[in-house]
Amino acid sequence: MNKNLLITLLLIPACLLPARALAQTSLVPPKPPKLQSPPKRGAWVITYKNDKPKQSPAPPARSGDGIMVTLRPLRPPAEVKSRQYTVDGKLAKSVTLYSDGKTITGYIIDMIGVRERTDDPKDLVLDHLSSPYLAGADFRTHFSGLEWVRPENYKGVVEIGEVRCHYFAEVPAPSAPPSTTSVFSAPDFSSLPGASGREAWITEDGFPRQTRDGSVTATYAFKPADAIGTIDVPERYRAAAQSFLDSLSPKDPAYSKTK
Repeated sequence: MNKNLLITLLLIPACLLPARALAQTSLVPPKPPKLQSPPKRGAWVITYKNDKPKQSPAPPARSGDGIMVTLRPLRPPAEVKSRQYTVDGKLAKSVTLYSDGKTITGYIIDMIGVRERTDDPKDLVLDHLSSPYLAGADFRTHFSGLEWVRPENYKGVVEIGEVRCHYFAEVPAPSAPPSTTSVFSAPDFSSLPGASGREAWITEDGFPRQTRDGSVTATYAFKPADAIGTIDVPERYRAAAQSFLDSLSPKDPAYSKTK
């Protein structure tokens, strides 16, 4: 064999080493974006889907005297199908849709939350959002349930519907595939015993695109600010909020945060 040709063939694998190293380097996750706060003026809808299979009805059972008895399980509580949020400064509105078709409407006026009771929409429930017992209830300031989305839980980059998203999870991400792409595949939590299964996909601009907690997947859809109309608060909500404010004592910690 020609001596020069032999030297060339021996050098080819060495030339490929930098390319392989570069392919591995490209799999290192980039710096994750900071999870943004909800827009001061905007609207978004969160749609929920539960992948947990529904329980089958209990088969007929035979009692001691030979009578066939069908055991009927208790009716499961209605699941939340969607939540619609509209925010315009200190004023906000929420509409929650349940699987049984019921809707519950609520408003936030300054620091007072007033909403329909889940079991009886004719009655209203009032809360002062400065209460430590309601930490996380003010959807104007943060996205509830995503407090765990932190840099230490960042795993990499994925694409959802051709949208580049940053992926967070509370369990280790799978090994990167042998590819030059920096897009990771989301792991299957169903085979991981004891795993919480909380996942979040955050867009490049820092807003949630999709989350998953156990068997429930939540998908976020945002509307532009110029598509937001006026939030009209019905009189019964305003009257209830005002009555609640009037009932506060000057010694109440919430009094100074409202007056």
